[in-house]
Formats: sequence, C-alpha cells, structure tokens
Amino acid sequence: MDVDAPPKAQQASQGEPTRANNTLKRSAKVWFIVAVIGQLMFAVYVAGFYWLSALQGNFAKWEKATPKGFVEGDVMGNTAMIMHMLLALIIIVGGPLQFVPHIQRKYRKFHRWNGRVYMITVFLVSGTGLYMVWAKGGIGGPFQYAASTLNTILIFWFGILTWRTAVQRKLKVHKRWAFRLFLAGSGVWFARLGFMSWVMTHVTLGYDYNTYWPHFYNIWSFGQFVVPLLAFELYWRTLEKSSKTRKYAFTGLLYFLTLLTAIGIISVTIAMWIPRLTG
Repeated sequence: MDVDAPPKAQQASQGEPTRANNTLKRSAKVWFIVAVIGQLMFAVYVAGFYWLSALQGNFAKWEKATPKGFVEGDVMGNTAMIMHMLLALIIIVGGPLQFVPHIQRKYRKFHRWNGRVYMITVFLVSGTGLYMVWAKGGIGGPFQYAASTLNTILIFWFGILTWRTAVQRKLKVHKRWAFRLFLAGSGVWFARLGFMSWVMTHVTLGYDYNTYWPHFYNIWSFGQFVVPLLAFELYWRTLEKSSKTRKYAFTGLLYFLTLLTAIGIISVTIAMWIPRLTG
C-alpha cells in the first residue's frame, strides 16, 4: 500500500478539473477543424473565381461579386482591389497552418516564416480593404465604414503585439495574440457565414429575409469580428480561471457555436461560392 497516495475522494476532485479542461479543449479543436474546412472552401472559391479570372485577364467578372470593385480608369482603386483579392488567398491558407501543433513543433522555421508572411499580408489586405471601403464606398453606409475601420485597427494592434510577444519569447501570450489576429483577419469570412446564414435560415423557414436585413447587416458588420473575439476571450479565461461547472457549460456553448459555424459554411458554399464558380 502506498501511504503517499491521496485518498480516492481527493483523486477524484483532482481529476475532475482535468477532465473538464480536456473536454473544453476538445470542443475548441472541433470548432477549429470545422473552421479550417470552411476556410479551405473559401480558398477554393477565391482561387477559382478571383485568381482564375485574373490570369485570364477577365477582371470585369469581379463585378458579379464586388460591385464597384474594378472600375475602368481607377488606377489606385483597381490596384488596391487586385492586391486585396489576390493576397487574400495567402491569409486564408496560411493562417490556420500557424495553429497546427505538429507544424509548430516539427517545422519551426516554416512556422516563423509563415507567420511573418501572414502578418505582412494581413496588414496589406486589411489596409487595401479599408481604402476601398472609404474611397469606393460600401453598401452598408456609416456602420460598415466604422466597423471596417475598427476591424483594421484591431488587426494592426493584434499583429504588433503578436510580433512583440514572439520577440520577447512570451510564447503563451504570443499564441493568444496570434489567434486574436487570426480571428480579426478572418472577419470577411465570418461576414459571409453570417450574412448567408441569415438568408438561408429565413428562406428555409419561409420568411422574407429582407424585412430586417438592413438592421442585421449593420449589427453583423461589427459582429463578424466582435463575436469570434469575445468567444475566444471567454474560452481561455474559462479554461484557466473558471469552475468545472462553467467549463462544461462553455463546452456546450462552444459546440453550439460550432454548429452555427457549420451552418454558415454550408449556406455560403451552396448559395454563393458554388454558383459563382460554376456560373
């Protein structure tokens, strides 16, 4: 008999937080896997629609997806549009790779260089996107202008702190800032998921999605990056500081958010990306 072994009740109390943590982490991994699948679908769309038409010299095709995006004679605006759309593929593909544990451990040099390329690219893409919103005009009015500006500010802020904490070798904090950057940089992807989920849900239930569309558009212009960032903040704080009950509760919430993410991916793929690729 091992006299140093803790009583069974104590062992159970010590093991329960670990199980709660593992369960919560597992739900986060499930969400990430679903999100990566969705981002890969987005990458196929960007490559098949924007890159392919650009290689063919058919920039006019972009008008189907982005009104006023490519305007004859608008050198600055067209340059910004081309940079924004073509560089976006690097963000969509490179971002998720930064959070794959196997790559982080086995391919550290690639991880570092991919991170640098990602950061520079997300700065360029968000900067050109903000320029287009203000110079060309958005379809959402003041709310979209304000949301796009705030999102861009957050991207630059998160990017700088991601770089700084990496240089300082504060790896735990670095990972958090890097994931915040990833979420903020994926705002356009989240936007499409939210907008098409709204449309598909209303159509499925037989309601007119246009009734409250302007209000939802204004709200989701901010929600596309605020909601994911808020969910992440709640996740890691719950993981480190909350009771096991709250951890299990947030696990359920995260699975629900995963379901919503999956619905959004399916909706935007069926209703937007496939028709544009095949049309």
